[in-house]
Formats: sequence, C-alpha cells, structure tokens
Amino acid sequence: MKDRDQVPKDEVLKLIDAEPDVWLRLAILREGDEWWPILFDMVGGAPPPRWQEDHWDYEDVRLASIKVPGDTVRQWVVDARATLDDVEVQLPSVHESLSVERRQSKHYGTYETLEWPVMEYTLNWSDLKRGSGVGPLIGDVSPSFFQFQAAAASFFGVELAGRNIDNGPWMFRRQDVTGRLKRVQLTAAGTNVTVTGTAITGMTLELASDVPGPSRAIPASSSSREDGSTEVTVEFAGGLHRNAWVLLREGRRWVDRRFLNWGYRTTADEGIEVEVERREQLEAIVASGEGPTVEFKVELPPAKATPEQLHFLRTVAAFANVDGGTILFGVRDDGEVVGLLKSDTDGRTKDRVTNLVRGNMAPLPDFSVELYDVDDKPDKMVLVLHVEAGPAPPYGVKPGNPSYYLRRGATTFPASADQLRALARSRPPMARDIAFPWA
Repeated sequence: MKDRDQVPKDEVLKLIDAEPDVWLRLAILREGDEWWPILFDMVGGAPPPRWQEDHWDYEDVRLASIKVPGDTVRQWVVDARATLDDVEVQLPSVHESLSVERRQSKHYGTYETLEWPVMEYTLNWSDLKRGSGVGPLIGDVSPSFFQFQAAAASFFGVELAGRNIDNGPWMFRRQDVTGRLKRVQLTAAGTNVTVTGTAITGMTLELASDVPGPSRAIPASSSSREDGSTEVTVEFAGGLHRNAWVLLREGRRWVDRRFLNWGYRTTADEGIEVEVERREQLEAIVASGEGPTVEFKVELPPAKATPEQLHFLRTVAAFANVDGGTILFGVRDDGEVVGLLKSDTDGRTKDRVTNLVRGNMAPLPDFSVELYDVDDKPDKMVLVLHVEAGPAPPYGVKPGNPSYYLRRGATTFPASADQLRALARSRPPMARDIAFPWA
C-alpha cells in the first residue's frame, strides 16, 4: 500500500457520509459580517483521545469541539458552508483530486496526536485563515490568552513549541481501529510487542530491518474488551539489527509501524513504552546513527576549551528547542564506540560537562549526564548527555549575547529570524521568566 496517493473528491465525500459521527474541533474568525475557519479538524473512526464537547467564545474568535453526523458534514463540504449554532462559516472549496496519506499511530502532526493509524485526506492546502497576530483573547466565561496560538494549542491539545498551528491544510482524518502497536518492550532477551484492535487476528507482526527479520501471525485472543478490541503480546528473541522497525500488516497493506533504532530514543516515543537495560540503551542509540535526536562526539572538550571546542553546546540548544536529544562522547561519526578512558570520566568530568551546560545556556534546559560502560573495553566508558525538549524556547548559547540553533537531520544550524519568532511565540512574553530582545 502506498503511503501517499491521490483519490477523487467523491470517494472522500462518500467516506465522510458513511461515518455515523464526525468529531469536529475548529477555530473560526470573524471578518466583517462573515465567519471563516482558521482551524477545522475533522476526525472519523473514533474520537480523539482528549475529546470533550466544549466551546470558547471571544469577540471575534470562537473555538469549538462538537460531534456531527457524517452526512451533515458531507453536505457542509459540498456547500462550502457550515452552520454552527447562530453563525454560518464560509468553508474553502474542495479540489476534484485529493491527496491522501497514511500515518502510523501516535503520529505527531498539526493537531492532537491520535491513538490509531490514520488516513489523512487533504481537502484544501492553503485557503484557511491565519490566526497569527490575533489577540489578546479575553474571555467572559472562557479562559483568556495573550495570543490566538496559545489558545488554539491549549484547545486542540498540541505542543506549540517552535511552530505555528494555523498554517496546516484542511483535512479529514479517519482513524483505523482494526489494529495498532500499543507497546514495544526491548530487553536483553529480545523484543516484545503488544498489539490491539478490533480485527488483529490473522494479521502479521514483523520485526524488519536492513536484513530479513522474523515474523509472526497474530493468534486469536480469548480476551475481548467492551469496545470489541482484543490485545495480544508477541515475543521476538534476539537483538536488533540496524534500522530495525516493527511492522503490523495485513497481507501487503501495512496497518501500523514503529521504528526502533532508526531515529531511536531511549524514552517512551509517542506513547509507545520502551524498556531497555543500560547496555541495550547505549547499543540502541549507537545503532540508530546520528540524526535529529542523536549526536556523536569522539572526545570531550578539554578542561580549558576554546569557543570552537564547545560546539556541542549549539546542539544542546537545538535539542532543547525542538524534540530533545542525546549527545554521546566517545563515539566516532561512523558509530564506532572508541570510548573515553575511565580516568578521564570520573565525577569531576561529569561536573565539568554539567557546569559547561549550566554556564552557557540561556535559559537552562532540563538535562542529565550519565556514564555507560563499554562491554569489550573494560578501561573505557561513554559519557552521555541527555537533553529534554524545553517548555520555554528559544534556548540559546552564551547568555550575554545568545545565539540560537535548530536541528535538521544530523545537522545543527542557526535559527532564522522567522524560526526564532515562531519559537518565541510558543509562550506569551509576559509569562516568561527571562526577557528576550524581540519580546
């Protein structure tokens, strides 16, 4: 099955019409006498995980979450007009050929992360209004916000850091509740995968990688839940090869998937629990190679480091500004673990790295420094610096005159003015503890 394709408009309209209920969450803006959508999230198949019917009303902005029959929503799309209580909302036109993309469960997108795999049908790419610059939003009985972005992020249940949420396309997202990967557990003995869904019996679970991997047919389960779903755990013995991923498929159609050491993180990734021993943690990170959340450094900066020898701090800032990440000292760019002499990685060295981060970041992100043994080198260790995604970006290097960085692939690069403003808008200026020159 293709991850991306084109489908006729009528096919998507039939899908919407067949839904007993469509869960809508929207933000609309009044311009003159007319209302226009800024955000218009339409979900079928199952409600979003944080779903509750609600509405926030402001003078020229409204946010609402409502459940509407599919045939009604289909007519709104056809008419390019939706009726919501006492207002009519002008909707964008829908193209004759629509793009569709299949997303794995827990995909991080514009709106709230959904529990199940999703088919995303894009109805219109660019004709929604923009909420940037709208605010403050002062509520009577609704909560007040300094900017529209913060209100929408709170209402839609998304992380705002480093991006705007009002520049996405208008989509219908249909959750596939037939099956999903619920939990992945990595241990020294192997990989255990728990799957759940309404029709998982007979599906195939495969541990794929750069070499052929094992697969298992999912057996029938004796336990069934109130929603009709079942849950089964399948065990795979042995270690992981490079670029390992778990695939839940039905014939040639993939139902759900999760990458294990391809962009791997040691913490739970998008709701999938991952448990590993310390040795397996290090092996899994190294096996993933450098990427958006992993950086290798062959040696530590010297005790009296020059600014050029402290480049790793730029990556610390980039990790804090985006999704967090891990820097490993004692690993070559090609992934070879050469280690650091244990005599050079005592408690004072950990303190030195800690002090370098504390003394050069503005503001200070959450981070930790750990030491890992190297199995085949008893006199060597790897120093691992974990950086959390920060709640108050942007994070910069050199507090007196900060520079700001982002991460793309395995590259750390300076943030542009637009990217910096997007980071700064993730929280209202008055809510910050630190003053920034653009606030």
